[in-house]
Amino acid sequence: MVFVRPGAPTHHTDGEQRFVPLDFARAGACDLHVHVPDDHAVLPPGSYMLFAVDDCDVPSEGTFTCVG
Repeated sequence: MVFVRPGAPTHHTDGEQRFVPLDFARAGACDLHVHVPDDHAVLPPGSYMLFAVDDCDVPSEGTFTCVG
């Protein structure tokens, strides 16, 4: 599981782009429990796309979510 923050370029710098790997655990056949870091230096509040990534680094279709 990963969060990817959409880009917000200004001139030649994009200080908003982030790729944040997330720890997770399976809970049964169909449920996941995802740990979201509470450190705002690592994961500032805002909009992110959430992806599941398989063992071959192939991402799922992303879903926008808001981190508060």
